Amino acid sequence: MKQSLMSTKRIYIAFILSSFLIATSAPAAMYKSVDEDGNVSYSQSPPKTGNYKTITVKKYKPTSPDAAKRIQDARKSIEQGTANRKQDELLKTELDKNKKIMEKNCNIAKKNLRLFTVYKKLKNEQGEYYRVSDTEREQRINAAKENIKQYCQ
Repeated sequence: MKQSLMSTKRIYIAFILSSFLIATSAPAAMYKSVDEDGNVSYSQSPPKTGNYKTITVKKYKPTSPDAAKRIQDARKSIEQGTANRKQDELLKTELDKNKKIMEKNCNIAKKNLRLFTVYKKLKNEQGEYYRVSDTEREQRINAAKENIKQYCQ
């Protein structure tokens, strides 16, 4: 009894598997029909009346593991490219800010060089003018020249 029950189960399982394989390997067909009002309809079974056109739907093979890996690698590459573009944009923004600061510092250094070259008197924090010694003036001129080298490139 057990043996016949086991063989019946095996036959039943084999039948189910074979019918599944046959159903999935058969090409799927669809039917397109147009009624008298010009409405287009699609169905999986042919219409009972009227003209129809058979449309064969292609079944595609599942992707291979290699193809799936290539797709995954392509996605990662796209994500990395997006991240790189964002990082490049941030870097460009920072470089633009730094360029503006350098230009500002360059203009200040040029102004200081003109100031220390032409004038021998300077204003202190209280707004009073005082005479700069030749040594201090020369030091400030040299500092302004160094700043010009550094900021005016």
